[in-house]
Parts: sequence; C-alpha cells; structure tokens
Amino acid sequence: MRSATPPPGNEAPPPPAAALQGCGPAEQGLVRRPRSLSRLPLPQLPSADRRAGPGSVVTCAAAGKRHEAGGAAVVRVVDLVKGPGFVLVGQVSKLLVDFTKYFYSETLPECCNSEEKSIINLGSKENLKLCTLSKGLLAPSRGLTQGSQNPEKQRVFHIHEGKHGFRDKLREIVGASTNWRDHVKAMEERKLLHSFLATSQKGLPPRRMKDSYIEVLLPLGSQPELREKYLTVQNTVRFGRILEDLDSLGVLICYMHNKIHSAKMSPLSIVTALVDRIDMCKKCLSPEQDIKFSGHVSWVGKTSMEVKMHMFQLHDNEFSPVLDATFVMVARDSENKGPAFVNPLTLESPEEEELFRQGELNKGTRVAFSSMSLLKMAPTAEERTTIHEMFLNTLDPKTISFRSRVLPPNAMWMENSKLKSLDICHPQERNIFNRIFGGFLMRRAYELGWATACNFGGSRPFIVTVDDIMFQKPVEVGSLLFLSSQVCFTQGNYIQVRVHSEVASLQDKEHMTTNVFHFTFMSEKEVPLVFPRTYGESMLYLDGQRHFSSMSAPVTLQKDYLIKP
Repeated sequence: MRSATPPPGNEAPPPPAAALQGCGPAEQGLVRRPRSLSRLPLPQLPSADRRAGPGSVVTCAAAGKRHEAGGAAVVRVVDLVKGPGFVLVGQVSKLLVDFTKYFYSETLPECCNSEEKSIINLGSKENLKLCTLSKGLLAPSRGLTQGSQNPEKQRVFHIHEGKHGFRDKLREIVGASTNWRDHVKAMEERKLLHSFLATSQKGLPPRRMKDSYIEVLLPLGSQPELREKYLTVQNTVRFGRILEDLDSLGVLICYMHNKIHSAKMSPLSIVTALVDRIDMCKKCLSPEQDIKFSGHVSWVGKTSMEVKMHMFQLHDNEFSPVLDATFVMVARDSENKGPAFVNPLTLESPEEEELFRQGELNKGTRVAFSSMSLLKMAPTAEERTTIHEMFLNTLDPKTISFRSRVLPPNAMWMENSKLKSLDICHPQERNIFNRIFGGFLMRRAYELGWATACNFGGSRPFIVTVDDIMFQKPVEVGSLLFLSSQVCFTQGNYIQVRVHSEVASLQDKEHMTTNVFHFTFMSEKEVPLVFPRTYGESMLYLDGQRHFSSMSAPVTLQKDYLIKP
C-alpha cells in the first residue's frame, strides 16, 4: 500500500473551547511545578514563577470549596512537556470536560471538590491546534494551521533542523524529561498512569487503519541546514538516518492507534520489537529533494502491532516510491516492566483485510523461521551437501589431508571479512524510556555493515534489504556497545552482511547479545566468494543464505539508479 493519500476517517472530538480567551497575563496567573504528583499540598506561589502558556490544561472545582488567594481560585495545571504544577486563575467561570478521565482526583489540592472537577484550556483555538504538535517542535503542515481542519483528520508533520522531530513528539505523548538529570523523576511520575491501563483487550475501543495514518515531510530540498545531517560524502542521503526516522515513526504511529482522546499523556510504553523487513526500490536518494514518509498500523494482536511504512522522494513534481518497511512494535505498561493490551483493529475494505491477512502470514513465517533456526535444528540435507562441497573445494589437491586448506580463485575466508567497532552509550542517544534509542543501534550497525561490504567488495555497495532485526534486550545508558560485522554469504554482486551487537556494563563486564542485524548489499561489480573455515562459520554461511533467499525477487542495477525486479 504505497499510496501517499491519507485515508478519510472520522474525526476526533475537537478540543474544548478556550475558557480564558481575552485574559491578560495577570489574569492567566502563575505556575509552579510541584516535586511530587501524589497528595499535592496547597501551593506557595512566588511572584517569580512562570506563567501558564497556550495549550496548558488546568483543573479546578466547578463549585463548592476553593482556596482563596488574592481573590482567585487555586487550580492545578498540567503542561505536556514541562509537567504538572499550579496556576492562579482570576474569576474562572466556564469549565468544560470531565476531569476524571485525565488524572487522579487525589492529586488535586484538598480544597477542590473531587466530584465537581473539570478542565479548561488556556489559549485560542489556533493555539489549541498547535499545542498538539509539541509546541512547534514538530511544525504542522498548511492543512493543520489554516481553516478549521481537525488535526486528527490529516496528520502531516515537518522535520526541522535543530529539533529532534519524532522524538520530541514522543516525549510529549509519554511525558518524558528532555533533560537527563530529570529522567528518574520523570519516570517516577509515569507510575501514576498505571491505573489507566486496560485489564483486557475487550475493554478497549476498536480502531481503524486510517486512525493511525501519519505522513511526515523531510524538507531536504528547502532546508540546507537539515540536509547536512543527512548528507554522505558521495552526495546521497544517509540510510542510517532514515533507519532512525523509521524507528521513531513506527512508535508514533502505534501511539496514534492507541490514543486516548480524553488525555494527552499515554499510559503505554511502546517499543520496537522487530524490524521484519525493509525493501529498497531505489538505489540512491538525492539530498536536494524532499522526502515523505507515510505509515499506519496494519495488524494487531493482543499486545503487539505490525506497522507498514512507506518512503517517497520528490521527482519531477511527484513523489515516487523509495522503500517499504514492516516493523513489529509491542506495548508495555507505563513503567516498561510488563505487557499491556492494545486497541483491536477493525477492517473496512477488502484491501485492509488483505493487509491484515498478510500480517497474520508474516507472524506465521516468523514463527516457522525461528523454529527452524540453526541454533535449534540441524541443517537440512541440501544444506549439509552444500557445506560439504565447499569444504572439498578448499582442500589442497597436492596433499591427501583434511587439514590442508587452500582458497579457490576469487575467494576469501569468512574470518578475514570481519570489522568491529565500540561505542560508549551516552545519554544523548537515549530514547523516551531512558534506554538507548533503537534507531541509533540500527544506524551504527548499518554503517559498520556498509563499511564491511565496501571493504570486501572493493567498490561502493548499495543497500537492498534489511531483514529480521530482533531487539532481544534493551541497551542501558552507560553501557559499552560492541558491534562485530562480517560477510556471511555472497552471490554474483550481492553481499549478505551479519552484524552482531552485544553490550557490557562498566561494573560486571559481562557481555550479552542485544541484537543481530541482517543487511543485503549490492555491489557495482561481481564480488569474491566467501568460504567458511570452521563449523560455526558454516552455520553463519547457511543462515546468511537463508536470509538472502528470503528476498521476494532478485534485483538488478539500473543506470537510472532504480532497483527493479
């Protein structure tokens, strides 16, 4: 499903009208952030505190008790990015929307009547639209800022230089801290969201595929500063950066699928479990043309979701397809400690039924592929024959010995194709749950794999397929990340590269495998054959052959930079 046109759908209820339109700064009041969300005391409001900005959500008692402080009501404010606090509001008269859908009643000051709590929003209708887009960190397209269009109807975002784009939007949804020094406090606050989790999937409303549909524009053509971040020395686009964007987009799509329209902070922790497949249909990307991403949820289990994403680049005033990606995401609880249920998926057309059926087939294929892993089962008879023939081809014809091994012409031992790297996992590369960002791991693995293919083939390689990246364990901040890459299979001008990732903490120095990455590259010329020397390397060869054979169809290199079947 490569169409970039967002499917139509029902719109979410519009945000409540601003209750304080026309209020001046003095009337809007002052905000103070408390140290804890539980049993908040009555606030002390110094004159130096910041003011409640547009898009803030405040709560107060509609009637009954209220704390008089200078003739104004004391109410609680929740800012999506800066966190909770208090605000002094002068003569609040109009209160909208049931508060109990948002936060615990016990987190309010005791002066408020828990049975009569409501919500008001500060700012104009225009500001209410903008506040859903991370206060300018992700700028909306024209369709979101002009006229009366609902942001839920057309989710189109721009990425800007100097902003983290998807990751800033995700921090807004999760309520994560933007500063490392506050990360412990921010995660403690997420514990309060645990009671908002569903106890079963039946209690969650079904969602349509179009409800999670998102488009993102990467304006490389109009922003030279942004272009520098994505530029390679060959004047193409860095595919490692694209992997980072795809990972973040997949998580954001799943949050849209599970969005609670009455709340802005999600109780779910959604993480990438598997990159099932990324297939390229273009050899090179121009760094001077805009790129567009689109995607939606295509299959749903009880706690997992499959996400289909597509990437396009502008060419002759039209967006042409570049790649198709399939990710599998899982939902965890608010503390990322256990599984959580996700909204079921309802199908509305034969095309959606086919996408869902394909998701079921993908799940079955993954289970079958895992059950036949060479770590669990012996090679097939055909595979054993292949390995034995390769062994015989490396015996020295001058001696009658199994120990004397020589390489055939235009061949290389597998062990000689290895490259390694080491990274220190700094806080800068953390995700919204304060683990190392999965997109960063994919980018580092891809760049090492590309260097391995380039060194092996002797010419510039081009990525064809990314296959079966399983995130087995999270990588903690401060860990040492060891990456080991080697060529495990070749055929013609194809190079199959396997990158093994493991981490070690600075304390116990115990090494643990976190990921295994599989990349299929294509060289501009025919590459040497690779031969295993040991039994372990023979298993790597067969595993690489299996991944290479899983490509839907071989591709050939074209002069117009297109990769075609």
